[in-house]
Amino acid sequence: MSDRFKMMMAGVLVLIGLFVGFFQTQRYLELQSLRADSDQEATELNADKLALLSRFQEVRGATEASRQEREQDLSKVFPLNEDITGLTRLFDDFAIRNNFSSNPFFISQLSYDQSYEDESVQVLPINISLDTSRKNLEKFLEYVNTSGSIQSGVRLMSTENVSMNYPSEFGASFSANIRLLAYFSRPL
Repeated sequence: MSDRFKMMMAGVLVLIGLFVGFFQTQRYLELQSLRADSDQEATELNADKLALLSRFQEVRGATEASRQEREQDLSKVFPLNEDITGLTRLFDDFAIRNNFSSNPFFISQLSYDQSYEDESVQVLPINISLDTSRKNLEKFLEYVNTSGSIQSGVRLMSTENVSMNYPSEFGASFSANIRLLAYFSRPL
């Protein structure tokens, strides 16, 4: 083989090496650029993840506080137990707010019967005897009929039976016997 042929082969090999090296360098630079872009995107995603986690914790805290508040509100109107003391206090508070000499409201008897289960709720029967004016009797019946509202915070009750003795003279007090049903949640 001649020297000239060897030189040409060496030149061709050098050109091929340069050509391959050039494209490999281009490819290497592209990969480095992709890696830098991927690192940048990973950093941005991590920042987004931290922001979302922070927002999630805020929303979770607010939701938990709201849930507990609603649970407390619901437990006032639909408690988990009979809470006879709370019911008695509820009736006493109504009597105190509405008993005036010109417009009486007096609870002469208050008794509770044995509670029982009715479908998905527990029911506590209440017998209440009143000496009251007509206006306060209507107010009391309205109070019972609008109970159960979260806004009012009055325990859920219904009127089962009302019997009255009308006064013998105009402006005198009514005697009323009312059977109420107070509701409470049954254990799960």
